[in-house]
Amino acid sequence: MLEDKKGFIWLAGNKCLFRYDGKTFKTFTHPEKRSRSLFNLKLDSEGRVWCNNFAGQFFYALDESLYLFDDYSKKTKGQLADYLFFDDQLIIRINDVKLSVDLKTKNKKRLPIENFGTDGGVISSNDVFLTLTENFNLGLYDKAYQLKKTFQVPILEADKPKLGFTSYFKDEDASYVVFQSKNGELKYLYSVGNNRVLKVVLPNELKNTVVEHCFIENDTWYFSTSKGVFVAKYNSGVLTSKTHYLKAQYVTNVLRDFNGNLWLSTLKNGLFIVPNENVIIHSKITDINVLEKQTDSTLYIGRQNGELIQFNKNNSAFQAHSLRSKTGVKHLNYNPKTKVLFYNTSDKSLLFNEVLKVTQPIADKITISNEYIQDFIDIIDFYNYNIEFTNEDK
Repeated sequence: MLEDKKGFIWLAGNKCLFRYDGKTFKTFTHPEKRSRSLFNLKLDSEGRVWCNNFAGQFFYALDESLYLFDDYSKKTKGQLADYLFFDDQLIIRINDVKLSVDLKTKNKKRLPIENFGTDGGVISSNDVFLTLTENFNLGLYDKAYQLKKTFQVPILEADKPKLGFTSYFKDEDASYVVFQSKNGELKYLYSVGNNRVLKVVLPNELKNTVVEHCFIENDTWYFSTSKGVFVAKYNSGVLTSKTHYLKAQYVTNVLRDFNGNLWLSTLKNGLFIVPNENVIIHSKITDINVLEKQTDSTLYIGRQNGELIQFNKNNSAFQAHSLRSKTGVKHLNYNPKTKVLFYNTSDKSLLFNEVLKVTQPIADKITISNEYIQDFIDIIDFYNYNIEFTNEDK
């Protein structure tokens, strides 16, 4: 999941690439794409969105099309390669090799940099390449790929054989390297900046948790983990736990769009879009399945137990809605023009008019008045329902 420079949200899916413009999703694919899924969304210096797949193909989106940059299947041999952009070069990590590819000529060369860890590295804020070297040290390389500085990372010798995964992220002040166990559990986090390496003190709640991604917003850190989202405050090398929500979800990524909405992607349960984070932070509700905006100050919350709740951010009040099911809420879709809510669970689908307080079930064959037609069209477009219309009066 990624937001580009124009504010579009991009999602790498198991069939194609999706772009959301605030109203609709557009799909991007390529006729030569061999592997089903796409991964590793990243932006280059020109603002193009890139992705790759297990077949060794690298793609980029430009204007309204997806282009195949090149095919490195003979190099990747079925493995998903990590990559990054350094100046005008595409740096691909393939097994034990780092490959530099010129973005204009596609000429490639092997870099004199050994591969350690499971991530390719990161371009730090002062435009140098930071990557893991042998014996768990960190190396800084310039644009000519000359080693400029080596940092010793203080990791206990007894822990080194247990470490299996590395990842990187950065903010305006520093770059960060994460060390996780072979089971994916977080063990160490280091800050690299101002010519020094600083060990970051982790909150106990975050230790031994699988971390997929970290989104930094000023001094607030959002960790996407196997146990939901951990939010922590960062101050002088210390992370202090602030809140923890969506505990039942395996969250893979977090970002905030230009409208202030928080986007959360999950491993098995799709996307959560949070218009107002306070609805989660100040709530004791942990079994949330779906969130849907009603107005600028109210929000629908669909729970795993089938309960529907309305939240008012003005007074932080939660009120149980009359709609309820014995199974978890799967979809909510609210039309602010008609003030009609679509409520869907495994055993029922309903339309609820918030003005008239009238519920209309969605059966195999139903009569739909003109005022509800647009609601059905929106639902069909969004959820790909197969419904046949018979229009008896124009």
